[in-house]
Amino acid sequence: MRLRIKNSNSSLLWAGALGSAFAGALLLWVSMSQSVGIGGDAVIYLESARNFAAGRGIGLIQPDGTFRLIPYFPPFYPIVLAGFAKLGMEILSAAKLINLACFMLMIALVSWGVGRAAKRWYVGWLCGGLLAGSPILVPGYSWAMSEPLANLFAVGALAFLLRSFEAEGCGASFALSIGCAAAAAATRYSMILVPIAGAGLTLILGRSRTAARRVFAAFLYGAASLLPLGGWMAYDHAVTATTASRSLLDRSELTHEIFRYLREMGIVIQGWFVPESWLARLDWREFPALAAALLLIGLLLIVLIAAATVRIGGGRDRDEPSNTLLLAAAAFILGYIALIGAVSVRTYPPITIGQRMFLPAHIAAIVVFSLLVGSDWTAREARTKAGFAVTALCALLAVGFFTLRTVRIARQNAVSGFAFDAPGWRESETIAALKTRMGGDSVIVSNEETALRLYLERPIWQLREIYAGAGDPFPPSFSDRTAATGDPARAAILAPDGILVLFDSFEDQLAELYGGNGAELAKRLTEGLTLVYDGGDGKIYRFDPVP
Repeated sequence: MRLRIKNSNSSLLWAGALGSAFAGALLLWVSMSQSVGIGGDAVIYLESARNFAAGRGIGLIQPDGTFRLIPYFPPFYPIVLAGFAKLGMEILSAAKLINLACFMLMIALVSWGVGRAAKRWYVGWLCGGLLAGSPILVPGYSWAMSEPLANLFAVGALAFLLRSFEAEGCGASFALSIGCAAAAAATRYSMILVPIAGAGLTLILGRSRTAARRVFAAFLYGAASLLPLGGWMAYDHAVTATTASRSLLDRSELTHEIFRYLREMGIVIQGWFVPESWLARLDWREFPALAAALLLIGLLLIVLIAAATVRIGGGRDRDEPSNTLLLAAAAFILGYIALIGAVSVRTYPPITIGQRMFLPAHIAAIVVFSLLVGSDWTAREARTKAGFAVTALCALLAVGFFTLRTVRIARQNAVSGFAFDAPGWRESETIAALKTRMGGDSVIVSNEETALRLYLERPIWQLREIYAGAGDPFPPSFSDRTAATGDPARAAILAPDGILVLFDSFEDQLAELYGGNGAELAKRLTEGLTLVYDGGDGKIYRFDPVP
């Protein structure tokens, strides 16, 4: 069914989509006005892009001069950054430009698509307002990370795929959807769900009248869109003997780990509706968080079943684009929750279950909410203007509440910066001491190696690459000179030109990994080392061998 809406409504829909896109870009620009966010993962992306642009390969130069293929992430985002670098643009400026462009395009495409599917311009405006003013998306898009690019490709894949379902002869839209799905998966591993979801939607909702043709189309979609990622993963495994620098974990307490994941996800879901400062004050970390996760999953299952029932029922609403989009968005969120849960529970190193990880689910949740509210508006339009006005007012208040939260967050980021661009890092006494006191031949080991890679612009050994949860024993102190751990970082510290740099975060890291008192663990680990610098935010140690 080819979808048509009145020209006047179409103009209003486009105006809302573009207006929301520019409003969201303004908030994002304010958030990034001091700098795009740079954390540990961002440093890996940025340095990999610089190395690729310089012809050294896509990865990191290690302190011993060896080359390490980019860990944890697929390669497409740093390849795009390297392309901008080849054109003469500074890497951080390129990251900021990508974030702004991807945010604007995502808002415009999603809000226009939702309004078009609902056949109501004001439903598109609601979706655009929620996206542009989201206190989750604006800070999430402020980092030099791959999520903005991956999310745009995912949205494009779904948009082109649904367009191909509207009528026969939409082969170009189908091919574009495959290309976007392939790019999404090659940008972020979690987006492997996009090719899988696209193949499933093609099988279930495809226009082909025979089951055999739909099966073939679904296979073609999945195989073609997964081909680039499959080639990269095969190469990665051949070079590193791991997949994405991850390995399977033998979890004996699987039920405990599943509930741990649900609690962490529940905290993320709570943050969609309630400011983090409120959550911290209430200390909702156990039952309420778990309840939030289970409630979201339950509501999505209800929506999915209802939309599927309409689809299977064969009534006049069977092919309604709004129902098709609702079905696809709800299924995507549930699939994404399951995928991230499987990675969190069954693999290591551990992944951070935070807001940025769930940005795709947040976007899809806004789509679901907008379509549900839009269906209520459509029903009320014919009955009572008062009921329509009440729900419209509630929606307007929701957009206003979220936007006010976002304005506050954006202003805070503009004033203080965040992550490695925060004043605490820019004005670090320990980093200043390293720049002025340590020679260029020093081999540096640190618990904050990515921060030092950024500020010192040189390779740094990680104190210990963390593969948590599986019982890594506490490393021996440096007073035990006979200990053989096979750890290259320990060997570097014991070398004549080796130094160990421990920032104040070290004690908390030790306590989280091994339990107990972090200060006592740090003291125990550094026995046998000589303290050569004690700054306001960290310490520097050397190993002095006994003659």
